[in-house]
Parts: sequence; C-alpha cells; structure tokens
Amino acid sequence: MAAELRSTVEGRTMVLTISNPEHRNALGPEMYAAGVEALNIAETNPDVRCVVLTGEGETFCAGGNLQRLQANRQKPPEVQAQSIEQLHSWVEAIRTFPKPVIAAVEGPAAGAGFSLALACDLIVAARNAVFVMAYSSVALSPDGGGSWSWRRRCRASW
Repeated sequence: MAAELRSTVEGRTMVLTISNPEHRNALGPEMYAAGVEALNIAETNPDVRCVVLTGEGETFCAGGNLQRLQANRQKPPEVQAQSIEQLHSWVEAIRTFPKPVIAAVEGPAAGAGFSLALACDLIVAARNAVFVMAYSSVALSPDGGGSWSWRRRCRASW
C-alpha cells in the first residue's frame, strides 16, 4: 500500500489522515504536496470550518521515512533541500491557515510528525500519545519548524 494523505469531509470538518501504517505513517514528498493542496481546497470551501490532522491506526506519525532520508544523503544537495522545503511549505500552510487546524494525536508523534502537530492551533492527545524530537537519534537536525514552534508554544504557556 502506497503512502498517502487521505482527505475526507465530515460535516463542516475536513479530516486529513496520514496513511502509511506499514511504516508508522512516515512522511514523504507526496504527502507534503497533498497537504498543501488539501488546505488550499479547505480554505476556499466555505462549508469547511476546521481541519483535523490525524494518523491511520495506532501511530500519529513517525516523521520522515528513514530509508528515503538515508537515500537522499547520496543525492545532490539541491534534491535534499527541495524535500525539506516541501515539508516546510506544508508546515507553513498549517501554521498560517485561516481556520482552526487540530492535531488528533494517538500514539507516537516523532520528528517531523511532532513538528506537524506543533504547527496546528490545538493538539488533542490520546492517553497513549508520545511526543519526541527524534532527530539526533538518527543523526539529523530538526526540521519542520519544530524548534521554533516548540519555543512559541512554551512561551505562550508562561
């Protein structure tokens, strides 16, 4: 089964489901573009009043697909930068979306998955939710705006 971002409308809510359960809902460029496109559709649809971002099954999102990220290290820097920019475009689209975006987190939200959740206006976490910036454990630096979003959220709670 191919990784995809499924979009459904339930009443006045658009539900975006990260669907890649074989790889714990790992992300890839096809999802980044689909996320931006879905938000553009939701923004222009007056019947959609909010967006919920969730993951299929027992994991919200494990972050980037490590096999793809490892393979990208062998590619030219421009290819690597393009993938990161696509992720950042989705995160920025969530962050600046004019309607409420809610992360419904069950299970792990790791790395870029945590960054996606942090970009949302509200995080609703199940009892089994786990949030982790896993980048250093796989020799990567944080991306997806996670560091910036985390600082912003912490400051808001002071």
